Amino acid sequence: MPLYEYIGLGSNGKTVSGVIDAEDQAGARLSLKGKGVFLTGPLRESRKEAVSLFGRLKWEARPGLKELSSFTYQLKTLLISGLPMVDALTVLVNEEKNSRLKAVLAAVRDSVKEGETIAAALSGYPEVFNDLYVNMVAAGDAGGMLEGALGNLSEHLERQERVSAKVRAAMIYPAFMALIGVIILSYLLTSVVPKVVTVFQDVGKALPLPTVILITISSALSAYWMLFLSIVMFASYMGYRFYRSDKGKKAFERFFDSLPYIGMTLHSMYMARFGRTLEALLKGGVPLSKALAITSKAAGHAGMGRALSDAEKAVLEGGSLTHSLRESGIFPESVLSLITVGETGGNLEEVFARIGDAKEKELDSRLDTLLTLLEPVMILVMGAIVGFIVLAILLPIFEMSQMSF
Repeated sequence: MPLYEYIGLGSNGKTVSGVIDAEDQAGARLSLKGKGVFLTGPLRESRKEAVSLFGRLKWEARPGLKELSSFTYQLKTLLISGLPMVDALTVLVNEEKNSRLKAVLAAVRDSVKEGETIAAALSGYPEVFNDLYVNMVAAGDAGGMLEGALGNLSEHLERQERVSAKVRAAMIYPAFMALIGVIILSYLLTSVVPKVVTVFQDVGKALPLPTVILITISSALSAYWMLFLSIVMFASYMGYRFYRSDKGKKAFERFFDSLPYIGMTLHSMYMARFGRTLEALLKGGVPLSKALAITSKAAGHAGMGRALSDAEKAVLEGGSLTHSLRESGIFPESVLSLITVGETGGNLEEVFARIGDAKEKELDSRLDTLLTLLEPVMILVMGAIVGFIVLAILLPIFEMSQMSF
């Protein structure tokens, strides 16, 4: 069914707008009337037909983990209540607020109506539904346990969102402090310092080295701030391009892995993701070899991704998962011991759940410690920079006061 963009007045008298899914304009008007929306403009068919779906929606908000988890849970609930797949998707399309996800769900619903399986329909939109999502749905659908697979998926997405939220929260404070520090220093160097050092330049006496350095930096920033800003923006862009390349990812990984404590914190995050992803896939009925292939793409770490790809090949050839992972040198002995127990006892799903639990707790502890360490380090750095500025200004004043005696 096509999507129609509308604008009108709601039952409370306020302007409302959005996208509605209907067979035709008459159906759209009837549906809006039922919702208490009085149209103030013409209905326009969505540009979905004119251009590709993601070309049209590339500037709109991408559905986050929370939205996907909510959609997955609601779909599971509707299916359990006895609604057919097409009807359940129609309900969710009409209720969805995110226009990008709404358009995707409408397209998925239409594909299912035309005879495609739900997994095949979802696989057409990899920017929203990744390999893990599609394969868990496919495995659940094939085994007649789709509702259970959707429930496991919803739980997995919720856990991912919690971990991501913790990492974001840990980085917000230092990033905010760094931004404020840069703004304050830029203001001091371009506005305050030039006015103060003008007095020293008129004295005609040789200035101390710190004062000369400060004047040079301040003069350069004041005169060429546009050039410096352009250089920073260009360097940031090139750094991003380099980071996106395979060579850049390896270089950045080596750098961050070598950082004291930060490297261990990132390692805990990757291990937690490794455990949770494999737990979700195995619980959803995905074979181990395929689960390893999917996890290698979702690892977020090139070295771990390569190790998991090698493990996939080893498992397909009848080899040991533990032995293959040990050869990579990335996985700690505590994790490998648990996997050995899981391979022997045939309960790898439970083992990966324990790995996920342990590494998430370890990540929480490391993030707390990292925040505790970052605060004094940032204060020391800012204090050193401000102290240098104060010293550079006070030294000439002390020398001038000695000359007066």
